[in-house]
Amino acid sequence: MKKQPTSAAAEDKLDFATLSELRGDGEGPLDHPCPLCGPDRKSEYNQARPVLRTWEPAPGFITFYCSRLRSQRFGASQCNTAAAATTQNTTVPAGA
Repeated sequence: MKKQPTSAAAEDKLDFATLSELRGDGEGPLDHPCPLCGPDRKSEYNQARPVLRTWEPAPGFITFYCSRLRSQRFGASQCNTAAAATTQNTTVPAGA
């Protein structure tokens, strides 16, 4: 089995700019291939499989959950770091 980054490593590598680029202009919860764990997969199917879910509950604030890494965190734009600090313990919405 391949070694996967820890949650702390995922938090450091999936910053707001990366999450925003993945989301584009999409709304609601969106699923994407994970840029951290996907490239290490053997098959092209698993490399492109959408295992990273993102939400944008407020402009400039994106949360994510990777089902492979079991990591959930958030990314905030520079102008929204105060809002991010107050909601750091936000969890993934129920039923999502």
